[in-house]
Amino acid sequence: MDERKVPWSEEYPESHVRQLNAPRGAAEELGDLLEHRIGNLEIELAYSLWGINAENTKKTASENTENP
Repeated sequence: MDERKVPWSEEYPESHVRQLNAPRGAAEELGDLLEHRIGNLEIELAYSLWGINAENTKKTASENTENP
């Protein structure tokens, strides 16, 4: 086997190869973190909207009992 084609040959040690691949791994990790954060924001928004709707429903119900 030609030694130059091995990515971790003397010329390119394995640690150097890992460093070259690191940006791709970092980008994937960042993507995962963003997906997780966006998911959490969607849940927070849903709960906020649910809370607003629940509060408006309570106000409407109390207004209806005050003015029969």
